[in-house]
Amino acid sequence: MNKKILIGIGILVVGIALIGGVIYFLSFQKLDPFNPSDEMKNCETDSDCVMAGAVGKGPNYGNLGCGCINKEYENRFSECEVWMRSHCSNYCKCVNNRCELERWDIISDFNYELGDCLEEKRGGRVDVIAKDSSVVFDQILNTYCNAKGNLKIIAERHGNVINIKEIFDAEEIARCVCSFPIHGEINLAEGNYTLRSTFENKPLGRTEVLEEVEVEL
Repeated sequence: MNKKILIGIGILVVGIALIGGVIYFLSFQKLDPFNPSDEMKNCETDSDCVMAGAVGKGPNYGNLGCGCINKEYENRFSECEVWMRSHCSNYCKCVNNRCELERWDIISDFNYELGDCLEEKRGGRVDVIAKDSSVVFDQILNTYCNAKGNLKIIAERHGNVINIKEIFDAEEIARCVCSFPIHGEINLAEGNYTLRSTFENKPLGRTEVLEEVEVEL
């Protein structure tokens, strides 16, 4: 085959690959919950906004991205990515005509105790009871053996949703797993609440919803 023809075919193949790469990059940028385009965030009211969650690629590989977009663009995400938003503990709100994550209010009247690693591993679960004007919960958290001293627990609220956020932050991650008992109590007014437990793994940049329980005071 003529050498010029081979060179021409090679240039054509490289050109097609480059164009495909640019198209993929641009489409990924538009769908990236870590960095949604301005167009996707436009809104007029809170009802225009929905949560989008996905596992990041590129520099955000392996991290769970939680972002807010206009609901008109929801169909651009795959079913898996739409499902991933259930692991995001935030809510969306229209702020200055942009869909933004709404911050939760920290509950100051919250006390907890983190026990030592149990001798036997147990299944993670949350048991909740209503006691007078308090919600009392007991949880078994299966996590890294070095969580004691590296785990901070806070309670935050958005409407009638109470989020117990367990934040693991350590320079090193232990290569073993322990079951840690957690006992906590939150003082609340009478009403119906959803108690949600989430685990934030700062070293890996991931947040996971562990369980949700309904409770009435």
